Parts: sequence; structure tokens; C-alpha cells
Amino acid sequence: MDFIKFSRKHIKNLIEVARTGTASNQTTVVNSLCDYLKRKSISINEIYSNMLTVYKKWLRSNRTMIRINQLGKPVETTEKGLKDGGIITCVI
Repeated sequence: MDFIKFSRKHIKNLIEVARTGTASNQTTVVNSLCDYLKRKSISINEIYSNMLTVYKKWLRSNRTMIRINQLGKPVETTEKGLKDGGIITCVI
């Protein structure tokens, strides 16, 4: 099962029932996971405790990522590493 595809479908369902705050948080986590693995498709079998430990370390580091802006153009941004509160949101 593709975890990213499943997650994006779940996020779409959240938006349809007006749970946009939860959808926004989950979108951030899914995008972050794609940035970390440098892929848009991730098998559920690839997500395990050791991988999440390394992912958590990556979240604490400064990182550069590309996002599409409201005009449809790619924009490169540099994000500071997360603190404990942000880590909890992404990993739990």
C-alpha cells in the first residue's frame, strides 16, 4: 500500500468535512516525509521504528525544500530544524 497516496486521500476527506486545520497539519507531515525520502510514493512497509528515529533527527536539522507557490512556480525555501513540539506533531 502506498502510504502517501492513502494519506492524501484521507486529507482530501478531512477537507470535505471541514476539518481544514487537521488536514493542513497532516499535509505538512506528508510533504515532510516526501522531502525526507526524496520520493512521492512510499510503501507502508518502509515505515518502521528505526526509519522514524532517523527521520526525527532529520526534522531537527536545517533543510532546503522546494514547494510550488500560488502561481504554480517552484520556490526553494530553507527551514530551521524543529523543536520538540514540532517533532511530536510530525512523528505521532
